[in-house]
Amino acid sequence: MNISLTPELEQLVLNKVNTGMHQTASEVIREGLRLLRERDQHLVEDELKTDTTGSASELPILQSETWIRSGIEGSVTSSV
Repeated sequence: MNISLTPELEQLVLNKVNTGMHQTASEVIREGLRLLRERDQHLVEDELKTDTTGSASELPILQSETWIRSGIEGSVTSSV
């Protein structure tokens, strides 16, 4: 899988690797996706707690995908 990042996100990934927090760019991306999944799960759980019907089908659509897309450009490919 190839992904395209804005220059700012690419620099963020490189900084994480260069500081030794992660060994590879793939590790940085995986950690970011794990955190995003965790956040989304907490949002769903919080919504279920306040949902009077208890129906997950009525939950609002989470905005994670929009957030991810805002940092991705289709024309700039980075192979970090």
